[in-house]
Amino acid sequence: MLNIPLDDLSYSKDLKALFRRLSAGASGYWYFIKSRTLVYTFASATCIAALISVQGAASLPLLLIATLGMYLASLGVYVYNDITDIGEDSINSAQRPLIAGKVTKSQAAKFVVAIWSASLLLQVSLTWAAAGMTLLYILLGVVYSHPATHLKKLFPLKTVVTALGGAMASLVGGLAAGGITPQVLFAATVFFLFFFILGPLGDVGDLEGDRMQGRRTFPVVLGIKNTIRLVLSLPVVISLLALISYHYFNFNLVSPILVGIISTVSFLILRPLTSHWEDKKYLKKTRNRIRPMHILLQAAILFSAI
Repeated sequence: MLNIPLDDLSYSKDLKALFRRLSAGASGYWYFIKSRTLVYTFASATCIAALISVQGAASLPLLLIATLGMYLASLGVYVYNDITDIGEDSINSAQRPLIAGKVTKSQAAKFVVAIWSASLLLQVSLTWAAAGMTLLYILLGVVYSHPATHLKKLFPLKTVVTALGGAMASLVGGLAAGGITPQVLFAATVFFLFFFILGPLGDVGDLEGDRMQGRRTFPVVLGIKNTIRLVLSLPVVISLLALISYHYFNFNLVSPILVGIISTVSFLILRPLTSHWEDKKYLKKTRNRIRPMHILLQAAILFSAI
């Protein structure tokens, strides 16, 4: 007969329980990563802006560190928003990890602190300026979502603040590599404007929940039709800014041509929303199709710098 000490059995059970908790937590964090694909847009803007600032001569380690740092900062901002947004998400986004019970609020909070800390450490390893801008980006995300300030309930700050965060993602890339050049500023401006497409499109889909929560978004204040008109005007504005930048900042001629083409494609993608905005599946499909246009716009600006 085996003589197994009871203490050893208890220790084995504790290890198994710990392993199950860790596995459950990791699975929940993976759900956060999968559910927040928009953060890749911020990370790509940082990467491209770093290339723009040094005319394409940035080293691979620098690009990887700066991009990962912004990815973690952005993911943390969006998960923090999920933590403070449980009430509305239970109406608009029942599949989110916190609402679906895949991760607890405490686990999510620890996850946010960990990835924000890692983000700042990564950016500090490059430049203090990049770390400082990343910290400002994180603080902006906290002020945006925190119940004491709740800027996301104020019109038009909900969209303006998120758009400003997009511009800051580009500035982080410039500060991490070679500095903020006119081309980096233009890339940041384009990201700022492009978020006035992405933001209101998301608000159209969240109209019911925003009304119940008392949020004054573009669709709530301006109405759906005027919001879509605003969204459709922005590709035109971006094209005009590319022409102005070419004239005053001596950008490469390729840049305004490519920006014009990509903006036209963006307009054509968005145009059907005038009659299909009530179809949430079509709205989501449109948002997924329009996001790569932002990366292509950033790449077009890169061509003006190399």
